[in-house]
Amino acid sequence: MATFDVIIVGGGPAGLMAAGQASLAGANTLLLEKMDSPARKLLITGKHRCNITNTAPIEETLKEFNRDGRFLT
Repeated sequence: MATFDVIIVGGGPAGLMAAGQASLAGANTLLLEKMDSPARKLLITGKHRCNITNTAPIEETLKEFNRDGRFLT
């Protein structure tokens, strides 16, 4: 049976950060998530402006989402 130093319940932004930091600190870490994959809501935040999977060049992203000059600058 596996043993863990830290068990994180929930793979949202906070859970991912906690699991990552625990792992970086050397803890044997387990992340539990009930959905098919972690961070699902994170991937759709901000109408894709905050989407970490958005691979468009920054110039295109700024042109598309920074119309009033307040977001992403």
